Amino acid sequence: MKIAIKGVIVLFLLAAIWLIFKQFEGARFQTESYENTIDSLAVHIDSLHGQNDSLETAIIDEEYKNQVLTVKANVLKDNIKALKEDKSELEAAAKMRPHEIDSFFVVRYAEQYKIETKDTTILPVPVSKAVVVDLLDFDRTKTIVLNQDSLITNLESTVNGKDKVIVTLRTKEGNYESIIQKQVQQQDNYKIMVEGLKGDIKKLDRKNKINKLAKFGMGFLILGLAVTHK
Repeated sequence: MKIAIKGVIVLFLLAAIWLIFKQFEGARFQTESYENTIDSLAVHIDSLHGQNDSLETAIIDEEYKNQVLTVKANVLKDNIKALKEDKSELEAAAKMRPHEIDSFFVVRYAEQYKIETKDTTILPVPVSKAVVVDLLDFDRTKTIVLNQDSLITNLESTVNGKDKVIVTLRTKEGNYESIIQKQVQQQDNYKIMVEGLKGDIKKLDRKNKINKLAKFGMGFLILGLAVTHK
């Protein structure tokens, strides 16, 4: 009877130790979902870096175009200034001789001179000189206006180019902000994994301690039963 009771006690203790052991064993922390999230974020980050590389190339290209436009604008400004300041051709026209005036009109209106006419009107030399001066001044003014129009178009293109650079830089900035956010998300997932694995380590540590206690208890009970049996 005593032996049976002792056997029941031993079984009860073994069952209690097994239950405690299972309680502390628990399920292991699963890292797969967090690893997948981190990998997915890494793909997005790489994609954003690739976009920024393309944007940087576009910025370099646009800035080069802007530099070319700036050089062209400076040339146009110099031309306009030179045209406005240079009146040597007008001054020379005011000193033309009659045959030079005739040559000017023949060259300028070559097609008209080919047409036969009975008109024999001859303008006085001073009037003819004034006409020549006005025509040359008109040509000069027309060239200035054309250069100014080109300059305006050039400046508009430069402004548009700079606007494109600004927009592209803002897009790059937005991408970098997104990269930082995703890197923060990666770090958060890493932290969760680390804490989860720390929990696993604590469980394993407790499991090992309980295992040692169980072995010690079992040895003690077996020894006690052996002594009692004698």
